[in-house]
Amino acid sequence: FDLDQGTIKLTQGGLIRLREGMDSIVAVLWGKIWLTQDGDRRDYELGAEESCVIRTGGLTLISALEDSSITILQPCDDHENMRRKLAARIWSGTFPSPKARAASTRKTAILS
Repeated sequence: FDLDQGTIKLTQGGLIRLREGMDSIVAVLWGKIWLTQDGDRRDYELGAEESCVIRTGGLTLISALEDSSITILQPCDDHENMRRKLAARIWSGTFPSPKARAASTRKTAILS
């Protein structure tokens, strides 16, 4: 994977092994991932602008179901501050929504 300014870019099939990530937030900026955690029978499929809190210690596996960009926020005492940071990263111009990316692609195609 490629780490760029706190963002992890994964190509389809890419895998991250996260150890001891309890209370961290995994947020998908674009794309789609599959996430599974030791001690949790459920698996999670997350798409653009969705997130999941890691609730167990141990190993968490994150796999890209398609090319994706995610961020992992470490736990902190101020959970409200962590939510604000996440919202700022998702909604900043640096990480456009899938609709904005699609509109930009259409505009480029029309201009060419």
